Amino acid sequence: LEQAAELSLPRAGTVSRESGTVTLYAAGGMNVKVTGVTGARRTNIPTDEARGTRDGSSVVTAEGLSADRAGAVATYYWPYRPFSLQVELSRLAVTPKVHLDQLVRIDTDRVELLVQAGLKSEQGKLFGAVFSLPAGYELLSAVGPAVASFYERSSQEGRFLHIMFHRGQTETQIALMLIRKDRPLDSFGVPVVMYLDRQGLALSGQQGRIAVQVAASLEAQTAAGRNLKSVSP
Repeated sequence: LEQAAELSLPRAGTVSRESGTVTLYAAGGMNVKVTGVTGARRTNIPTDEARGTRDGSSVVTAEGLSADRAGAVATYYWPYRPFSLQVELSRLAVTPKVHLDQLVRIDTDRVELLVQAGLKSEQGKLFGAVFSLPAGYELLSAVGPAVASFYERSSQEGRFLHIMFHRGQTETQIALMLIRKDRPLDSFGVPVVMYLDRQGLALSGQQGRIAVQVAASLEAQTAAGRNLKSVSP
C-alpha cells in the first residue's frame, strides 16, 4: 500500500504480436492510482462491469461501491508490446460513527475503567482503531470479534492504543479494561478513553456514556464536569 509498483500480468509465450485489455477492479474503501502507463490507452469500461465513479483522471476510486463488493473502475487497451501499468493502492479515509460506554469503578485500593467501544462505517472498511489512554492506568485487555493484535505507544502527547483487525470491518465492538492501583484520596479526575482520527486528534462527533461506581465505604460527589449531561441510570 501507498507505494507504486508494476502490475504483474500473464503474457503470451512465443508470439509475433500480442494485444488485449486489462480492467482494474477495486473494492469499496480502496483507491487505485495509475502512476504510469506504457504502450496502452484508457478505454470505456463495459456497461455490465462498470461500478463506482470515473472522472477520466489517473486516480480511480470505488466510492459508489459497498464495502463488501468489488467493481470495475478502469480499463486499458494495448495494441502491441511493450505494455505495462504502474499502480498505487491506498485505503480511503474512513470516518466511523463511534459510541463509547465507559464505566469507572472506584474501590479502596484500585480504580477500574471498563470501556465498550462501538464502531460503524457507512462507506468503506475499518482496518483498525486508535484510542487515547488515560495516564497512570495499566491496560489489561483489548478484545473484540475483529481484534487481531494491538500495541501501546507513548510520546510527549500521551499514551495511545493501536488496534489492528483481522480484516476490514463495517461494524464492530471492542472491549477495553484498564486499572490503576494508586488512587488519589482527595481530588480525583474521572479517566476517559477517546477514539482518535487519522491526524491523532479526538474524533469529532463521537458520543457515549460514562458512569461512576463508588465502593460503599467511600463517599463521593461531583465537583465539576465538561461536555456532559446527566441521564437516568
